[in-house]
Amino acid sequence: MQKGVSKKKMKEISILVPYRMSKNTIQLWWQRRLSSDDLSGLLEFPGGKVEPGESKQTACVREVREETHVELRSDQIKFALEFIFNNDLAISVFVFSDSTESFTESGYMPIDKTLDMEDEIMPNNMEILSSLKSYFEHEKHVK
Repeated sequence: MQKGVSKKKMKEISILVPYRMSKNTIQLWWQRRLSSDDLSGLLEFPGGKVEPGESKQTACVREVREETHVELRSDQIKFALEFIFNNDLAISVFVFSDSTESFTESGYMPIDKTLDMEDEIMPNNMEILSSLKSYFEHEKHVK
């Protein structure tokens, strides 16, 4: 480490992207952020902070349960992507194929539609969204 450079611990967040196939398009599940800041009301994926001693996957399952009351197991979610923002925030993105309709119908939107909703989506989630589109296109060809 260079002299005078502090090693700041990166904040770790795990989020879940519930998805389903509908009429040959991927639909993603979103929730409205409820907070006291200027981001309240924007669309976001469920998730939150990884607690000390907790794995990213376990944090994801816990946060989904706390925010949506949907009970998932770690083996039901799959790691998909990781993002680093401003060298101090790491977001691990997990995906969940919602074939059992665990999440409410009203939260699903086609991925292409959400790409045009920049004013309604949390800024970090907007950046994640474009990578998710590529991820799902690749997954469709792999399977």
